[in-house]
Amino acid sequence: MFTLHRVWDIRLINSRRMVDIPKPVKVFKRVVPPQPVAPPEPVVLPEAVALLRTVAPPEPVVLPEPVVLPEPVVLPEPVVLPEPVAAPEPVVLPEAVALLRTVAPPEPVAPPEPVALPEPVVLPEPVVLPESVASPEPVAPPKPVLPVPQRKPKQPVVAVYGFDAIGFDMGGASAQRAEGFEVEFCPFTHPRLDKADGVIIPQGIFEKFEESNSWPAQTAVRVDERQLVECDCQVMDLFKQGKWVCFLVDAITDFVPYGFGSRRCTDTDLCKRMLNRFGIGRTLITEVPCSWTPVGEFGKYFRDHGVARTAFDIGKWDRSKAQVLAEVGETAVAFELLGRLFFLPFHSMRHDRNSAGELAEAVSSAIIAYRQKHVAGRPARG
Repeated sequence: MFTLHRVWDIRLINSRRMVDIPKPVKVFKRVVPPQPVAPPEPVVLPEAVALLRTVAPPEPVVLPEPVVLPEPVVLPEPVVLPEPVAAPEPVVLPEAVALLRTVAPPEPVAPPEPVALPEPVVLPEPVVLPESVASPEPVAPPKPVLPVPQRKPKQPVVAVYGFDAIGFDMGGASAQRAEGFEVEFCPFTHPRLDKADGVIIPQGIFEKFEESNSWPAQTAVRVDERQLVECDCQVMDLFKQGKWVCFLVDAITDFVPYGFGSRRCTDTDLCKRMLNRFGIGRTLITEVPCSWTPVGEFGKYFRDHGVARTAFDIGKWDRSKAQVLAEVGETAVAFELLGRLFFLPFHSMRHDRNSAGELAEAVSSAIIAYRQKHVAGRPARG
């Protein structure tokens, strides 16, 4: 440990006795801690030793004898209560005695005769059947046979698509019934062909030709590609399912003037794509034929609506897969392929709703009758 001391140094600066007191200086001195002191030994006094030697040990303590409990106390005998005092007899008034004497006692009532119980019925003992004979099971009554209602066969549905795109005024017509089938009209913007059993589509509804006033002359072809692709997929699905598709063909245009030459447009319509897909050639008929030979089922349709303006070349197909339905000389103007794809000439001067219904009914009746006669037994070929 260290102890702090202050050292003062007084110096005389000059004759005026000015004292300069310096700052205290800290001086540390080491302090040595004291050594631990051992405790003194206990001092035994001689008087205490002599006293301890003269004191005798204490006498043992004798416990007292156990206390004997007194005898149990005998209770006295119970006290006998005196006999109950009898109640005094009632006092009978003289008027009541006279009244009792005048009243005659009631006649005794005879007890009822006992009712005789019927004799108990003795039940016959149960008949024990032999083990080999089994009791017959109860036969349930037959259920009444209800007549099964006969469902009418579902009539085929023919979808007529795109008549509004070639100028027919449908007037909101949606469906009509015919003999043996139903006709459903579908507008150009809403094709619903996947549920139909047959489809009728006019040729040329997906393409539009626009001529310009420039020189040399140019013709632009506008194609509704979205509707064309959608209908193409639905028609091919129907064709693969064995259902039929009919195209009503007018004049097919495969070339348009463009400057001093021409431009091809051979795939701008669904009818053109189907002909290309099966390798069918076509040419325009410049003169209206004066006579032609149709097949019997299509005679009425050709008389009312058939105007041939396009000829077809089906030379690559044999007679087992392709059939000519009408021809001019030796040129086919109507034919069917595999019993599912029909191309018929078409031209109409009337475009009202009734004309559309008559046209759809005539085409559908002819194709359904032809398929029942010529295609029912023909093997399906893709």
